[in-house]
Amino acid sequence: MRDTRRRLLVTVAVAAMTVGLVVLERLDSALSAMHRADDLSSVYGSVRSPSALWSAALVQEHVQAWRAWDADRLAAGLASRVAGPYWVAVGYAAVHLILFATPLALLLWWLAGWTARRVQGRRGDAAPEDQSRVRALLRVAELARWAALGYLGGSLALDLAVSLAVRFGDPSPVVQAIGVLALLTDIALAGAVLPLLFADLATLDQAGRAWAGRRILDAGRRVVALRAQVAAAALLAVLVVALQGDIGLQVDDLAMRWLEYWPAGVLALVATGFAGWVLLMSGEVCWYRHARPRQAVRPIGRRTLVVLGAAGLVLIAAGLWLANGMDVAAGDVLIFPGSALLLFAGFSLPQDVGAVARVAAPGVPVAGA
Repeated sequence: MRDTRRRLLVTVAVAAMTVGLVVLERLDSALSAMHRADDLSSVYGSVRSPSALWSAALVQEHVQAWRAWDADRLAAGLASRVAGPYWVAVGYAAVHLILFATPLALLLWWLAGWTARRVQGRRGDAAPEDQSRVRALLRVAELARWAALGYLGGSLALDLAVSLAVRFGDPSPVVQAIGVLALLTDIALAGAVLPLLFADLATLDQAGRAWAGRRILDAGRRVVALRAQVAAAALLAVLVVALQGDIGLQVDDLAMRWLEYWPAGVLALVATGFAGWVLLMSGEVCWYRHARPRQAVRPIGRRTLVVLGAAGLVLIAAGLWLANGMDVAAGDVLIFPGSALLLFAGFSLPQDVGAVARVAAPGVPVAGA
């Protein structure tokens, strides 16, 4: 049960941080375009940086470039149609805090506890002269846990300070605070990561090296088991790079569709979630089939497969009719499960193998006759 929770926590944290980084990249692109022709092009990281301590004037120029562009936006009467830098910065801060800083802090908190449990488990096997070393490693793991909380608190205060700097006309009182908070946040992050690496290396004895070797071999077996998913992901990555695709444009498209007709955005999220669920389930099935001996199972009957295939066709036809004939966006959602049922039924149909009659050569008896 604990291993399942660990995998779920790591998966959710990594997925949230990946989505967060994609959204933050699009918000950064929007902020970089909010400047006059002769002003600096600034991103969120231009202000949210420890360099505010020794380059406060440059950071103020970045903020003033946003505010000058915002004044032009308001003068042109685009306040209700184009978002300003303040609200984009607030959105960046919210996404960074919810989808990146919080999952990262929770992941580091859990890793610190996991390291402490590993060290504590080996405490009974340690020699008396090594007990002080074990206690020191436990204190290091506890330090990493509190450093993770410090990183989360520093990120919250830092994002709030950046939003205040963009909001007020004279950001000079806040710039120095931004530099100090950015520096302390980076130190807290390093204080959460480096002690964990130190504790893991210090506890990596002969048994630990064997355990690490087993984990590496296990990861290799997983890659072999998931070779179809790995090949598909590699193919998609090559296509995206070759076609100069930008995943951020998909995020923009989702936002525009949400503004035009919000049920379409909800349905797009549902379809994406269903596709992700199919990938996860197929990966789990491939791994269990590869790792464990496959037991003999009773094949699905031809009649059942025909019924499933017919149900898939009905779902596909209903989805196409609703989406194209009735202009109902919900029809697109029915196409995915219908296609899955149809493909499953088609690939699962039993394939008859023709019996080859054995003909004896002259003077040679037939085996088994």
